[in-house]
Amino acid sequence: TPVFIRIYDNNDKISEPIQLKNSLNHKNKFERGQTDQFDVGTRIDLEGVKKLELWYENDGWQIDYIVVIDNKTKDSYCFVINEMSNKTSDSKNTRILLEYPSINVLCSKNNDKIERNFTIKTKTGNHIEAGSTTPIHIQLFDDQEQKSEYIRLKQQDHDKHNFEPGAIDEFEVTSSQLLSNKLVGIRVKHNANKYQGWYCEWIEITDKDNNKIYCYPIQRWIDKAENDKKTDIYFTDVSNVPCHTMSQLSTISFKNTYYIKSKTGKNNFPDKGIFIRIIDKNGNISENLQLNSSTEHIGTSKQLNSIDQIELWTDGKDFNSGWLCEYIKITDNQTGDVACFPVNQYLNQKNGGIERNPLKLKRIIGDRSCQELIEKNNTNDNESISKYKSTYSIITKTGQTGTNAYI
Repeated sequence: TPVFIRIYDNNDKISEPIQLKNSLNHKNKFERGQTDQFDVGTRIDLEGVKKLELWYENDGWQIDYIVVIDNKTKDSYCFVINEMSNKTSDSKNTRILLEYPSINVLCSKNNDKIERNFTIKTKTGNHIEAGSTTPIHIQLFDDQEQKSEYIRLKQQDHDKHNFEPGAIDEFEVTSSQLLSNKLVGIRVKHNANKYQGWYCEWIEITDKDNNKIYCYPIQRWIDKAENDKKTDIYFTDVSNVPCHTMSQLSTISFKNTYYIKSKTGKNNFPDKGIFIRIIDKNGNISENLQLNSSTEHIGTSKQLNSIDQIELWTDGKDFNSGWLCEYIKITDNQTGDVACFPVNQYLNQKNGGIERNPLKLKRIIGDRSCQELIEKNNTNDNESISKYKSTYSIITKTGQTGTNAYI
């Protein structure tokens, strides 16, 4: 029976129909229980695999899964199907559109054993009441809207007391759920009574199947008697640097510590040369703080009271077109206050945002998430631009004398 596929990439480009014709493993392909491999090509250049269309003559063939391996990047994309076509159907062909592949994980049919392996480290706060003897559970969420089961953080070889004040505990855990190679959130919960909870500084997760590291700054009580009294909390703020960099901050006598997240536009975050100053509501200004990645834990030696403004700039070196920054999000680790600053422009020597003339930004006020507030802030501009046939970016350079006139 002829079997065809069509590949959709991450930019919605579509390949031509590709026939799975010659199996590299078997003379007779698609026999019961066997795995067949096919080498195929496309006439157009594709970037990643987002969806897969599969069709064949309706003869009752059952297929468990399809794996697509990009020979250029070595990334693998697993589409679990586990479906039997119906011989009695009126349709001549069976056609299936497959979405949300699991990337770079072992592909398995639904009734096979699936294992995803992680190392999880936790850091308990240093004060004496921070520790807990209650069972702590965690759930992992990926970028394909899939999630793990609840996993208890417990040593496998013995039941020693974990989560002691100041302790870093390490756990080897396994999920039997099919997760992609990118985590986007975690859920932490326990069922202890008041004053028996846990103060967690951070949780670090290492995906042992691809060696990716995720550091989630927690910096809060998970206790029915503390703060918002929540003991079942979902965390999405994540850093791509190991959590011990955050621990190093706590060993220095900083007055304030912050978690800073930036959203880059078309290009990648620069390797060096991005600086920020934080200004509080009383006009107090921090020292110059360098950002080395899109997520950063930093501290200030000056006492600040509530974030109000920031000054942002580059050093003007090693930038051809500059850094296109969409927004800056700053979380005060002590108070939990989140400040959002839309940027939406290039910072470089030519266009501004340099040390002698930094870009000065005022925070957006609102109770919704940073992304929602920024989208709302840009709604009018987006609506006005969308109605035009052609759009342009206009850059002006003012000389020694500015003006308040309407231009």
